[in-house]
Amino acid sequence: MNMKVRHFLLTALVAVSFGVPNGASAQDKTESERNLEAFPAAPSGSYRYVIHLPPLEKEQDAKVEIIAGRNATVDCNISWFGGSLTPSTVEGWGFDYFTLAASDRMSGTLMACPEDSKRTDFVPVRGENFMLRYNSRLPIVIYAKDGFEIRYRIWKPSDETLNAQRG
Repeated sequence: MNMKVRHFLLTALVAVSFGVPNGASAQDKTESERNLEAFPAAPSGSYRYVIHLPPLEKEQDAKVEIIAGRNATVDCNISWFGGSLTPSTVEGWGFDYFTLAASDRMSGTLMACPEDSKRTDFVPVRGENFMLRYNSRLPIVIYAKDGFEIRYRIWKPSDETLNAQRG
C-alpha cells in the first residue's frame, strides 16, 4: 500500500473515532430543526407531523393555514370532518404543539347527486385553530391519529392596502 493511501486511511480512521462529523452537523441544522428535539414522539396510533418554515422578511404579517383531512369517497356534495387543533405546551420548553381532534364520521350537504359523481378525494377537517402564527424559528408540530394527514398553506398579505369608508 503506498504512503498516501495509508495516510488517508489512518486520517479517516482517527476522524471517525473522534466523532468528527462527515456530513450534516448540528451547526448545519436550522434553529427550527434543532428545536424539534424538545418535542415528544407520537403516541401509539398517531403520527407526528412537522413543518419547518423558511425565514420571511416580515414574518409577523404571514400566517400558516393547517389543512388536516383524509381521503374518502365523496360525491357532488360538499364534505368535511368536524374537529379542531388543540394547543399544548412542551413542559420545560414553552414550545407549543397541536393535537388534531377529528371525528371519524364525515359530514356534508345533502344534495341529490348523479351516481357517476362518486370519486375519492381529500376531505378536510373543519373547525377551530387551523390558522397559526408564522414563526420560522420553531417547528409546527401536529399529532394526528392514523388515517389523517396534514397539509399546509402559507398566507402572505398583498402590498396593497385599501381605505375603509366611514359610515
